[in-house]
Amino acid sequence: MSGKALGAARINFVSSTTGTGVYADLQSDGSYELPNAIPAGDYRVYLTSAGLGDAPPSETGNQELKDALKDVPKKYQSEQSTDLLAVVKEGANSFDFDLKP
Repeated sequence: MSGKALGAARINFVSSTTGTGVYADLQSDGSYELPNAIPAGDYRVYLTSAGLGDAPPSETGNQELKDALKDVPKKYQSEQSTDLLAVVKEGANSFDFDLKP
């Protein structure tokens, strides 16, 4: 965001064709690696808090993780509202996303 890496978040890729998805947790430097290769196609991309699920921060003790998205515009936090798109091609792919307000 604004040229700075976003860590402590999860990046989600959801196929525009099949609706299936895959995710990876961002590293502190903002890098990520999907656990498996995904089929070529168009994917909607959005961010969620890493590793919290729906548990309240008071129960998990991970307010830091919950706060990781506090500065991320809401449109990037939902599959329905995101405008981030990744066009995955056969072979190796690399995607960097610049989140704009």
